Amino acid sequence: MNIEFIYMKELESFVQILMLGFVLSLPVCYLVESLKATEIKAGWFYFIASILISAGFGLGFADTFTEMNLSEGIWLAVCLWLGSQGFYEKLKASDGMLGKMFVSVSDMIEKAEPLPKEEPEKDFLIFPVNYVGVTTPYSSKHPAIDFGFSSEHGGKNQPIIAPSDMEVVEVGNSAVIGRNIRAYATINGVKYTYRFIHLSDTSVEKGQKVKKGEVIGKMGDTGSSSNGYHLHFDIWKGHTADLSSSSQRYAKSVDPLEMCYLAKDQIVGEDTDKKYNIMRAK
Repeated sequence: MNIEFIYMKELESFVQILMLGFVLSLPVCYLVESLKATEIKAGWFYFIASILISAGFGLGFADTFTEMNLSEGIWLAVCLWLGSQGFYEKLKASDGMLGKMFVSVSDMIEKAEPLPKEEPEKDFLIFPVNYVGVTTPYSSKHPAIDFGFSSEHGGKNQPIIAPSDMEVVEVGNSAVIGRNIRAYATINGVKYTYRFIHLSDTSVEKGQKVKKGEVIGKMGDTGSSSNGYHLHFDIWKGHTADLSSSSQRYAKSVDPLEMCYLAKDQIVGEDTDKKYNIMRAK
C-alpha cells in the first residue's frame, strides 16, 4: 500500500526557504551590522533598514528564481529579517562548530595584513606605549589591543602616553576596568574616542588637553584583569561615551594597528614585529 504525502511540495518549498534564509542571513546581517558603524544613533533607523534589506534580498530572490512565487518571497524576507535580529551576534558567541567556523573566517578577514603605508597621514597616531608588545590582538571577540611590558624597556609600570593631541573627558576607577581614561581626539577631520584601562595610576584630569607623546598614566593590573600588567587600548569612531555591550563596541571600534605608527624613540618587540604589520613613522 503506497501512501503519498499530499503536502510534499509545500514541505520542499518550506525547506528551500529555510535553507535560503540561513545562507542569505549572513550577508544581510553583515550589512545591518555595518550600518551600526555609522554616526546615526536612532534605533528606528536600523530597524527600518533591516526590514528594507531583508525585503530586498527576499523579493529579489523570488523574482530571480522562477520556482518561487511572491508569497514564498515574502516568507523568505521574513526569515531574513528574523535572522538579522541577533543571528550575527549569536554566531560569533556560539561554541558550536558553525560558530567556530564563522569566528575563524571573521578573524582571518580581520587579521589579513593591510597594504603597508609608505607615509603616515598628515596627522597620525603613535603607539600609547614606548615598548610595543602585543599580547592580545584585535578581533571580533576582543575589539581592542592589549599591550604587555618588557623588563628591559620600562617594566610593568611603564608610562602610558597620548597617541595624539586629545582632550580627557573622563578619569575613573571601577571594579571591572580599574583605573581608566577616556579621551576625545580629531584626526584629519575625523572624530575618535580613546580608552585606556587597567592603569595603575593616572596623571591627567577631566577636561585637560594633552599633547601627543605626553604621559597620562602608568600601565597596571587594576580591575578584573586576568592578564597581568598590561594596557587595554580602545579606539572608537566618533566622540562617544563608554559602550556597554560588546556588539556596540565592535560596531564602532577600530584596530589600533591600522592607525598607530611607531615613533622613532619607540621600540617594538621581536615577536610582535614578525607577527603584525607595524607601521613606522619616518
